[in-house]
Formats: sequence, C-alpha cells, structure tokens
Amino acid sequence: MRILIITRNAWDDTNSIGNTVSNFFSGIPEAEFANLYFRSSPPNNRLCKRYFQVTEKSVLRNWLSPEKIGRAFCREAESAPVPREQAASSREKRLISLVHKYHIRSLGRLSDALWDSRRWCNEKLDAFIQDFAPDLMFSFVKALPQYYQSIRYLRERFDIPLLSWIADDEYTGYLRGGKTREIQRLQAELKASAAVRGCSREICDYYNSVFDCHAVPLYKGCDLSGPVKTRMGNPIKIVYAGNLLFGRLEILSSVSEALEEYAAASGRKLSFDIYSSTPLRDSERQARFGRSPHTVFRGRESYEIIKARLAEADLVLLAESFREEEILKTRYSFSTKIIDYLQSGSVILAVGPECLASIRYLRSVPGAMVIDRPEELRSRLPELLEQADFEGRAAEIRAFARRFHDARTQAAELRQLLQWAASNQRTQQ
Repeated sequence: MRILIITRNAWDDTNSIGNTVSNFFSGIPEAEFANLYFRSSPPNNRLCKRYFQVTEKSVLRNWLSPEKIGRAFCREAESAPVPREQAASSREKRLISLVHKYHIRSLGRLSDALWDSRRWCNEKLDAFIQDFAPDLMFSFVKALPQYYQSIRYLRERFDIPLLSWIADDEYTGYLRGGKTREIQRLQAELKASAAVRGCSREICDYYNSVFDCHAVPLYKGCDLSGPVKTRMGNPIKIVYAGNLLFGRLEILSSVSEALEEYAAASGRKLSFDIYSSTPLRDSERQARFGRSPHTVFRGRESYEIIKARLAEADLVLLAESFREEEILKTRYSFSTKIIDYLQSGSVILAVGPECLASIRYLRSVPGAMVIDRPEELRSRLPELLEQADFEGRAAEIRAFARRFHDARTQAAELRQLLQWAASNQRTQQ
C-alpha cells in the first residue's frame, strides 16, 4: 500500500505531529510513504524517502511562473539536512516567531491568500502524485489552507481516498471567534474522509455531535520491550518531553520551583530535565529556570534520545495549564506524549486540571500520580515523591499499557482500517 502523508512541516520525528505519524505507521513495514509538506524545515524520519515541498517563498518567487513552484526529491531515511536547508528553516522559524509574538495579522492574511490561490497545484505536483500513485492519503483535521486546498485538489483531480485524524479541537476556537469559513473547511475535510479517527474518546464524541463524522479513537501504540523501573533512584530523575505551548511553560516553572523547595527541605538529590522542540530564548530560559540548580532545559533531541531519557527517568511529567483560556484550547486533546510515557517503564506524574481529557485519562491509569489543583502542587509533591510502592506503580502502568496500547495490536487494527478506507472511499459531495 502507498500512503501520501500531508503535513504542514516536513515529517520530523522530533516534533509531536511527525512522531505521531511515525508511531502510527512504523508497524506496517509493507507500506510505502510520500510526504507533501509546506515549510522549509527538512524531513527527519525512518519511514519516508519521497517528498514534495512547497514553501511560501517558492510561491511568491514564481507567482508569474507557477509551473516552477515546488520541488520533488528523494532522501534516504535519517539523512542529515544540508546547511542550506538548516539555514532556511532557521530563518522561517524566526519569522514565524515574530509573527506570533507581535500578532502581525497582515502577514498571516498574506500567507493564507498565497495558499488559497492554489498556484502550487501544478504539473510538478501532478507528476509527483502520478508517479507515486497513492492508494490513500492521511491528514490531520485542520482548517489551514495548506491542508484544505491540497486535500480538495487531490480529491478532485485524482480521487484519492482520505483517512483523517483529529489531533486538536480547532472547532471551538473558530466557533468562539466567529470564523465560519474555517468551520466550513473542517466540515469539508471530514465529509471528504473515507474514515475519521481522533486522539481521544472525548474529541470523537464532540466532533460527532457537531459534524456527524463517525469518528472513533485511534491511539498511538506502545513499544513495551524495555524494562520497568523497580526502585526510585538517587538522585531522583524527573523528565518532561513535549512542547511549551498552551501555558505549559508557566506550569513547568511552577513544578521546578516546587521541586527546588522539596530538595532544600528534604536534602534529597534530584534532577529535572526539560526536552522540547519549542524555541526558548536564553532570557526566557534564565527567567524561568535560571535560579533552579536542579532544572535544565535540554531543548530539542531526536525521538530515540527522548525515548531513552524517558526510560532512564524515575518520573515522567505531563504538565497542563490551569488557566481558563488555555483549558478551552486543550480540553478535548489527548497528549501524544502519554503513550511515550506509558511505554517508558517509569512512573507517570501528571499536573493539570481534571476537566482535560489527558488528565482524566491518566487518572484512569493504575499507578499514575495526578495533581489536579494548582494549590496542591507544593503540598502533595513531597508526598508523591516519598511513595513507598514505587515498583508497584511502575508495574501497574506497564500492565495497563500492555492491555490497551500494545503497538502490535494497534498496527493490526490500523492495517485493517487502511485497507478498508482505500477500498471504501466516500466521494466528496
């Protein structure tokens, strides 16, 4: 089976979207993959060799010669990016950071207009699709014009069946902002899908009630070949791996302060390592963690290194914001890091409000530790770190992961879904 993966950034295992895609499809070795993406960042994964890249710069530069827009290329899995790619990616990230920081809406509108033009849907893209001949395309449910226009074009031009996955609740934000066009695009993608899956039971139920899209959960699978922790280490190793968006940086700062207080009061040694691909300026890192001798911001690392660090940890931390505006954005989302944490063999500590799907899910995991009130962080953290039955907690978490998230079972179910979706497409109306 040949599957076309549509992503905004290149398929990269060091970010949550790329890591999720790799987790879904790594258990299906007979499949072939191609990636259609829309930014300068280079790919970094083990599964895909064929790519078609379109960037805003390419669209602008070749506006009067649209046949030149885009490039098809092949790359061996995990090959290192060339310096030119790294430089272009760095410039693009700085520009995106400035747009978000200063709310430069005019650039956002210009970007949307470029993608909505579909001038990049040209003979180059057609040749790439015809040569790869995908049986199915996979996309996240997004209203961004890159996703919407590419799906619309490929369904109209080639009638390729679509499997879509709801990763985040975009609908509520668009509803609150009165963005009817974006809502219509979400609806169009869901309607064009042969099958719809979602990151949590809650988000599937919610989208089914709004769009009648027949979504059911599809979780990442766990590699459970590693050992399970049998005792708390000395020093205690605590690891967070994930993005710093949606107020998570603030809660990580609070956790760091609570850990420092615990270490000072108890005399226990500990380390708190934060791994994230979210850029963090030196000034912000210093302001948040500069006075914390036990906390280190490690930045971006490959998935294999993250996986090893999680397995070495005593506690793996999931952190969610208690701020109401951030809760509204993440209420139905299921953090993909939960699966990485379940497979680590370490004990899970979650900090966040009970109303979030991720926190509620971890509350249901035997052995996981949850702090769901911000005022209890400093009082309950010492109690949890002194838990006597550390070995029992780790064993309970592994048993739960084996029962509900075994990668072999997930791969078998996904293989059946892919075959069904490819042969039972729902024609876009």
